Amino acid sequence: MRASEDGRLRMHTLAGGLTLTVLSPGQAQLANLRKEWHRVLTAAGLDPTQPQG
Repeated sequence: MRASEDGRLRMHTLAGGLTLTVLSPGQAQLANLRKEWHRVLTAAGLDPTQPQG
């Protein structure tokens, strides 16, 4: 689940009444973050396409 593009916060109510509010970047911000994440991992000598276990 990610934030909505229109800026509204997404909420989900669990059994028992607890409400979770999603605070996250939108799609454009996630795309920019992905580019930066790839650069940072590569600079650290890691392969961003291979998960580390």
